[in-house]
Amino acid sequence: PNTPGAGWQIGDYYSGGGSGHVPAGAVITPLAGIRHRASLGPDSVQVTSLSGGSSDKADAANLALAREADVSIVVCATTCGESEDRKSLSLDGGCDALVSAVGRVAKKTIVLVQAPGAFLTPWRGEVEAIAVMFLGGQETGGAWADVLFGDTPPSGRLPIELPSSEAETILPNPQPSVPYTEGLATSYRNTQRRPAFAFGHGLSTTTFEFG
Repeated sequence: PNTPGAGWQIGDYYSGGGSGHVPAGAVITPLAGIRHRASLGPDSVQVTSLSGGSSDKADAANLALAREADVSIVVCATTCGESEDRKSLSLDGGCDALVSAVGRVAKKTIVLVQAPGAFLTPWRGEVEAIAVMFLGGQETGGAWADVLFGDTPPSGRLPIELPSSEAETILPNPQPSVPYTEGLATSYRNTQRRPAFAFGHGLSTTTFEFG
């Protein structure tokens, strides 16, 4: 994913917007990182790609590729700016529908997400794996490749909660004043909510030690 021409206040899929935005001279996209790592071997790994698009022809081509591939990887993202909420907690560009469509026909589907914060996962029961990097900067593609190929096994935990629906959290609000009515009952402190993925959720397949 990319957002050509995005201003510092808007941000992009690699660095958040506003005063925290850091423009990169060169960004390694997920596709570029995966292609480069695949070229290093083994020779049996072949990377084929097709961008989402919105036409029926593009959608049909995506699904045809997904049916043939051993593993289908869908990269989704959203970004944010400064001084106002995102429009919703959904991912950009109709990605939810694309993930569901691919998940129905693919042998295995992996979803890679780049986001500045919480997002919805209505397709979570339709895919084999979900990995979240948040905003990884200019080396994002290389980092994704390291995880996918097992060079750097994942060891992270969610630093936030991913809600099961927008109703499970404070709704995004374009107004300059937003009432946070939950008080201290946020995230894991709120026993009435049933998140899609709780604070601290994650899979570790690496080894480490304390010393």
